[in-house]
Amino acid sequence: MGTTVLTASTTQATVKKAGKAVEITDESVLSGYGDPIGEATRQITLSIGSKVDTDCYEELCKASLIYDGSAGVIGYDGVVKANTKFEDEVDEGMEKIIFIHPQQEETLLLDENFKSRDKYPLDVIMNGVIGKIAGCQVVKSKKVKDDGTNWLNPIVVVAKADPNEDPAADGVAPEDAALTIYLKRNVEVEDDRDILAKTTVISADEHFTAKLTNESKVVLAKFKK
Repeated sequence: MGTTVLTASTTQATVKKAGKAVEITDESVLSGYGDPIGEATRQITLSIGSKVDTDCYEELCKASLIYDGSAGVIGYDGVVKANTKFEDEVDEGMEKIIFIHPQQEETLLLDENFKSRDKYPLDVIMNGVIGKIAGCQVVKSKKVKDDGTNWLNPIVVVAKADPNEDPAADGVAPEDAALTIYLKRNVEVEDDRDILAKTTVISADEHFTAKLTNESKVVLAKFKK
């Protein structure tokens, strides 16, 4: 019986700081309906979360497994062919998500192989799932982009443990997630008063980075726009 040497690899990721601030006058607070300061705080926090989502999508688009379905629009046949890029031997427990743009929804809804969530209840694996096609749960998002000609639709394996993955394929453990968000510091909201201008300044920031940490779990499918 032979032996092998365990090795380790490192990947660099640049930490980003996402932040936003607003300034609200006392007049706006007094004349506004409801809770203007509370609403401003909520919207700032949401905007930072949106930035994190955008970075996550951009990382998924760096996948090395690519299916070129630019000859046709998204549909059952195309998603099946994109799925073959994973080269799975086992399908059981291998839940996948495909992200689509809202403009692609009509095409999928008219596909006879699409299972709409309102007609076929699904054990969804994330919020926003509208249905399932070719073994992939479908989530629509306006963060999905195009390259001018084709939509860029990532298909992501969400299972932590992947029985199909060869650990030596990319130097990444099969248990590693497709995408990882590293937090140096979570969202921090602060406020301050300008006693001369009589305004309230609200600011929030988050230190993070999103990284594609297991390329074997992501296929970037391209479909005609």
